[in-house]
Amino acid sequence: GVQTCALPIFDPACDEYYYGLGGEGFLLFWDGKDDFYAEKVYPGSLHYISGVYGHRLINTGDTVLAVA
Repeated sequence: GVQTCALPIFDPACDEYYYGLGGEGFLLFWDGKDDFYAEKVYPGSLHYISGVYGHRLINTGDTVLAVA
């Protein structure tokens, strides 16, 4: 089932990387204004997250969406 989280948190001093471990879904990015986009998350995918973007994981599969 689809799972979503609360509003994004922004920290311009904190860049992150997410590595897909299991499940499938999307990583949603939002700049707090007009710019937003999503990247597909799956086992083996690697995602850079700039601290200027709020972000959330969205599970679109039937199993747990896991990242490290």
